[in-house]
Amino acid sequence: IVLFAVLTFTYHLANAGPAPLLAQYVASITPDDTSLTWTSAIMILWFLPQAATSFLMTYAIDRFDHKRIMTVAFVTVPVRCAAIALLVEFSNSPWALVSTQTLEGIGAGVYDVMIPIVVQKMTKGSGRFGFAFGFIVAMWRIGHGCSVLLGESLAQSFGYVASFTTLGVIGFLNLVVFVLFFNFDQEPSPVKEEKEIEDRRTLSVTSSSRDFGRTLSV
Repeated sequence: IVLFAVLTFTYHLANAGPAPLLAQYVASITPDDTSLTWTSAIMILWFLPQAATSFLMTYAIDRFDHKRIMTVAFVTVPVRCAAIALLVEFSNSPWALVSTQTLEGIGAGVYDVMIPIVVQKMTKGSGRFGFAFGFIVAMWRIGHGCSVLLGESLAQSFGYVASFTTLGVIGFLNLVVFVLFFNFDQEPSPVKEEKEIEDRRTLSVTSSSRDFGRTLSV
């Protein structure tokens, strides 16, 4: 649970800062009469893919390995930061820059849904779900605040490209740690549970038939 808390902190440390930084950058390269429109789009666009992803998660949770699902969220962070850094360096297209927010929506849709599921898996039977979930959410909020502070400080001292690159590196290292070191027991999906129950019933019937046959033989 401590490792997952650290991963959650680092995930949001890398993920929260790019949005306000991107809004500032786009405002600086667009005309004054449209800058508010672009920055507003950046701050709200990610809600659409987040809603769609959260809806799809209701189907994915029962059909795919949960660690693989969470890997999607971890992958979106370095990919998004790298895309923004490249666009800032080589292109000033506000359309392209705003479109990167779809990755934040996808990542948020996956991660936000998976947090209580992961905590439930790790605390099942312990009676400590509420405490553990609160601890994870606290690390989430702390990481969010630190991300904005770190991103702004780097942008002011070294520029936007350096800031996005640094946050992307943090996200990439977090992905590596998650893939290599984080594991939790995969709860069987309802489909698998139903199949296992049916298999047990079949085995029980077979065993009962054998016992009955042996009784008749005696």
